[in-house]
Amino acid sequence: MRGCGNLIKFIQRNWILFLFLLPFSLSAQNVAMMGDQAITTAEFVWVFKKNNLKRAKPDQSQISDYLQRYIDFRLKVLDALSLGLDKDTAYVREVEAFEKILRTRLRSKSKQEVEFVLNEYRSGVLMFNVSERKIWAPGYGDQATTVEQTEQRERDWVAELRKRFPVRVNEVELGRLSSQKW
Repeated sequence: MRGCGNLIKFIQRNWILFLFLLPFSLSAQNVAMMGDQAITTAEFVWVFKKNNLKRAKPDQSQISDYLQRYIDFRLKVLDALSLGLDKDTAYVREVEAFEKILRTRLRSKSKQEVEFVLNEYRSGVLMFNVSERKIWAPGYGDQATTVEQTEQRERDWVAELRKRFPVRVNEVELGRLSSQKW
């Protein structure tokens, strides 16, 4: 009980410092936010390492560029969720089947890694489904649709998503990532 009283006195004496540091301590493990959705440092590092097999240490611009591409991916997934595509019965069945197979075959993986793999699979299927609706289907069958027009539709869509879900990158955490051992 006495220790709790000391903590309260400390907070009372240092409340301004406490209020200043609280937001940083809460967001220190997030490399970015999209609206109220976080990209945790652990998730980003796992995805980055999995998709960048080069053994050389990445510099800050490589990490930053990859983070922007990953944010675009996650924004598309958020759009799919807002459209309710995660409730589609075909999607639910596909994800359940994959999860069952994954959980029986990957016994040696850590629980966190299994969750990362499952989340990546769910997100990938959602991103594919929403991209089909937003990018590919509008030009399907139209012989005049060019690759450039399709790419422009995607750029416009991502720009709209960045307005809907404001993106904030934790530059301090990004800097820490670029200085860590990979």
